[in-house]
Amino acid sequence: MKIYLGSDHRGFLLKEKVFAYLVKNNYEVEDVGGRELNPDDDFPQFAQAAALRVIGDESDDPRAILICGG
Repeated sequence: MKIYLGSDHRGFLLKEKVFAYLVKNNYEVEDVGGRELNPDDDFPQFAQAAALRVIGDESDDPRAILICGG
């Protein structure tokens, strides 16, 4: 199972912790953003990136986790 992980600025720090946890526990994880803490970003761009990857993923049972504050 592949997990796509994304967040806006409000979820950025938690996303980094979740990413590290998942990698440590041998999950296949892709960070779809944000890549840096940017107070001006917003969740729709990261939600869209994760959703597009899930629907385009032909592997078994892809998932997305979004951590956003709106």
